Amino acid sequence: MPHRRETTRKHYEQLVAAYPELKIKGKASAYTSMNGHMFSFITKEGGLAFRLPKEKYEAFVKCYRTQPVIEYGATMREYVAVPVALLKRQKELAGHFADSVAYIASLPPKPTTKPSKKAGKESVKKPAKKKTLKKPAKKVSAKKEPAKKKAAKAAGAKVKAKQPAARKKAKATKKKPARTATTRPAKKSGKKATPRRGAKKRT
Repeated sequence: MPHRRETTRKHYEQLVAAYPELKIKGKASAYTSMNGHMFSFITKEGGLAFRLPKEKYEAFVKCYRTQPVIEYGATMREYVAVPVALLKRQKELAGHFADSVAYIASLPPKPTTKPSKKAGKESVKKPAKKKTLKKPAKKVSAKKEPAKKKAAKAAGAKVKAKQPAARKKAKATKKKPARTATTRPAKKSGKKATPRRGAKKRT
């Protein structure tokens, strides 16, 4: 197994060397990617696999009678397994690898790393709320009374103001009537008037 991995690695490096924009990444499991898409790698068994478009994929499987690429229990879609005999035919293998590179270059690029939740929250800013100017509070004005009611109230107030003064005047004018001296009739006494001493009797 280690020997197979080493030989596969050598052929893999030769294929990738033809494309300056590509680099083999990873130590434990070597792979290549473009625009965020991984498209070739060395399998855990030490074989080489790369992606092909549907038509090229079907033609490759039919020609070399290869089996689906399965890694960790999952089937790798669009990947073909390179036979050991094909690794030795470098020119023929280079043509298939060129088809893989062209296919991946036609795909739209995607981000290599997922944005963190925090970064996502920071990037998406909520639209600033528009400051609304508060309208000045309306002064509660007393309800306007009709002129007739105002006049009636004013007249009533005047009447009330006059009443105490009129009462004072009435009190001042209402004096107790003066007591008139009444002469009591003299009591008639039955006694005769006694002549004074020295007075002459009338004849």
